[in-house]
Amino acid sequence: MRFGAWMLAVLFCLVGGGAARGVDVRQRTVSTSGQFIVYCDDKELRSEAASFCEELKSGLLRTLGATDQWTMPVVLRLMDAQAASFSRGETRLTETPDGWQVGVDFWFGRLTAREGLDKLIIRAVLMEMIYRRPGSVRAGEPYRLPPWWLEDGVLLLRRQRDVGLDPAPFRALMQSQKLPSVEGVLCSDPSRKISRTAAAMDALFGYALLKLLLEQPEGRAGLAGLLKGWPEEGLDPLAALHRYFPAFAASPLALQKLWALHIARLAAADPHNFMEASETETELQLLLRLEIPVGKYGSSKGFDLAQFAEFLPLEGARRVLQEKHAALLVLGTRAHPLFRPIIADYEQVFALLEAGRTGGMGERLVKISQYRREVLSRMDKMNDLLNFYEATQMKTRSSAFDGYLEVARRLSELEVSEEQRTVVNRMLDEWEEKMRKERGSSGGR
Repeated sequence: MRFGAWMLAVLFCLVGGGAARGVDVRQRTVSTSGQFIVYCDDKELRSEAASFCEELKSGLLRTLGATDQWTMPVVLRLMDAQAASFSRGETRLTETPDGWQVGVDFWFGRLTAREGLDKLIIRAVLMEMIYRRPGSVRAGEPYRLPPWWLEDGVLLLRRQRDVGLDPAPFRALMQSQKLPSVEGVLCSDPSRKISRTAAAMDALFGYALLKLLLEQPEGRAGLAGLLKGWPEEGLDPLAALHRYFPAFAASPLALQKLWALHIARLAAADPHNFMEASETETELQLLLRLEIPVGKYGSSKGFDLAQFAEFLPLEGARRVLQEKHAALLVLGTRAHPLFRPIIADYEQVFALLEAGRTGGMGERLVKISQYRREVLSRMDKMNDLLNFYEATQMKTRSSAFDGYLEVARRLSELEVSEEQRTVVNRMLDEWEEKMRKERGSSGGR
């Protein structure tokens, strides 16, 4: 759809719709990709919101390993709720004379931060992905919102990459022995009224489930299929999961065991135990070296990522790229904080190469490499300065970090404690016994 054409459609919707009264259609900003149209009286806020939308979309696409092939615009209206002490919003599909669009209305209060907008934008992008196929949504028929756990999981994954994820709630969950089943997470009602604490726990479950699915061999492909089939299959989330992740459908008990062990692993993570910059760089170098099969008898040839023009035509290149991409995501959870933007850039590179998109790739890789060298150089200088200061200036031992070190020591002890292993084993035994009884009551079917 041409920009001018759907802008006329948007104008019709805003002027003709009763809910849009008071909106000045001249006060708009269009994002760089053209997908987001932001309406607001504040020009600076419009510009910030447009950039924020593109940032969120870019992160979502990297997480799902998808490319930017949008067909439906997203219209965002930011409205001041005056002295309200809350922020609220809504997302919806709207038909215009020139096609469908996703509308997002957001009211923000002066007394609070504009929290909640990120989730609405993630929801809008997912809705566009779900309903971009012609005929997938019809006027007068209800439409489904994206899976709630996917929305929450994407948001928490984004925040985790910035500040790390606190494992304490997962540890408390394991100790309480109240871990919900995968079916319970999938089929819970996101519209129910719950406390902020319960909502935070739901977000953690969504994050854990998303991480579990992404770690599967065809995780991204499975999620893409799940989204594509969501309009027809969203009424039965468990059946949809089994269809696009058939390995889980083959053994429900195995899925529950995998889920319990996955939660236990998250509970054992140490948020303070980041890799050193040099360690991160070493692992990153290994991931950027690709061994591509080139012969019939198992032979392979090594390529650097910058040699994409040479290895992309090879038959096994895409599979190797997918494997390296998955390993890169895992590295991002442990990497030195200064390397996280670098790893995020490489994640996008891998996603583009998997899709065969190489435009401007050489220049992109050069810029990422230059930034890597700059980070390493600065870290070396910082270490040299600290070593010099310790050798020449410090006369006595500092105790400034004793408290932190004690906490880190206790967390390290907790993550390998016998108590935690006992809790996990007990829960697995209970699930196995439950599944055995269910099979017995059904006559072994």
